[in-house]
Amino acid sequence: MSSKSKASIKGTWDSFQVSGVIGGTSNFTLNADFTATRQQIAVIVPCGEKLVLKRARFCFGDAKNRFIVAVLGGSTFQSASSCAEEQPNFVLFTNDGKEDRTVLLVFAVHNASTTASTVFQSDGWQTHFEIE
Repeated sequence: MSSKSKASIKGTWDSFQVSGVIGGTSNFTLNADFTATRQQIAVIVPCGEKLVLKRARFCFGDAKNRFIVAVLGGSTFQSASSCAEEQPNFVLFTNDGKEDRTVLLVFAVHNASTTASTVFQSDGWQTHFEIE
């Protein structure tokens, strides 16, 4: 049997979805202008491709809170409201390198106000991404 070199994943996962909910055993307080990471996953972005946030559905019970999707070392998307469906077509990361790159995709809640907010156990999100 011959050994094969590491093959690119290009074309394997052209789109994917990520869902999340705050969960836990109780609501919690988020200080003013503070961000709390709630979920993170690793994503491989093939060389020459972009990771694009196509759609975000989310609802936070406190109107002060905003939904954030970010790539560490890349771009950050912040929602315009606390509860909506947005279709930002937002490029989070472009891989201009010569090799596939693993990036950390982070989901967070941000208190956009000057006073404390409440993050509820039932607050959640559903997102759709494409590799282009």
